[in-house]
Amino acid sequence: MTHILRVAHALRSVRIVRFFRYRTPLKALVLSIFSTVMPLIWTLVLLLILLYSFSIVLTQLVVDDCRHRTVEATGDPNAIPICAEHLQRHWSTVPESMNSLFMGITGGIEWDELMRPLRDVSVAAVCSLYVFILIAVFAVLNVLTAHFCNTAIETASADQDVAVVRHLHERHQIVAKFRKLFADIGGSERVTLNELQTAAAGGSEIKVALESLGISTDNVSLLFRLIDRDHNDTLDLEEFVVGCMQLRGNAKGLQLAKMDLDNRIMRHRVKDLRDDVASVRKSVQSLERSFHTRFG
Repeated sequence: MTHILRVAHALRSVRIVRFFRYRTPLKALVLSIFSTVMPLIWTLVLLLILLYSFSIVLTQLVVDDCRHRTVEATGDPNAIPICAEHLQRHWSTVPESMNSLFMGITGGIEWDELMRPLRDVSVAAVCSLYVFILIAVFAVLNVLTAHFCNTAIETASADQDVAVVRHLHERHQIVAKFRKLFADIGGSERVTLNELQTAAAGGSEIKVALESLGISTDNVSLLFRLIDRDHNDTLDLEEFVVGCMQLRGNAKGLQLAKMDLDNRIMRHRVKDLRDDVASVRKSVQSLERSFHTRFG
């Protein structure tokens, strides 16, 4: 008991939980592994049932064939079945058959090594082994592998720290791609509308790259206006990257951005109109005061 307490105290001093906390990739890996424990248990149960069922069938077929051959050789209907060495090694008992089947689907034994002795037994034995391989390898194990991967991905994505780090990493990658695109479009510190239209014309690499990053190029002129926040008819690197990051997504996002631009233009025009009305009002008031002063 004392040794157990000492080990627990030593593990506590390691502060392994804090270590996982600041090692996000390792934390994601550990979470993914632990999330697959229960599916793994049920997988082992299913695999055990499958192994046991086919082992009974194959063992029974092999033992019956061995008994038949022994009776024919000795003439004694009560003779103890004697199997050949290659059958004795793999198929003489249910545990041996289960071990052979398990090693067959995990790469421990070649399928041909298991199949060759059964060819001398019966067609049913060979077909049983074929069916087991088809079910275990091409159906059960592939489906379970996909399920494990999906469970691990969902668990890692559900963790807040892992999700934040992944989001920041993806954002940095996208920003870097937009920076490279900006350099490819203009090759200088600023990009004009004509340069953007030329670069995004037809099936160019720039157009494909923008589309792959979620930027619609159906209306390049509108895209330029949406990105050009200071309305100086040119785009610098910061404007291009920030604007593209805001416009990433489907066509609905572009439509919302266009509505925002229209609203800003409308607010600007309303402000100008209000200033003009205020100026006219001041002029009228000034004229009224002048009129009253002269003819009042």
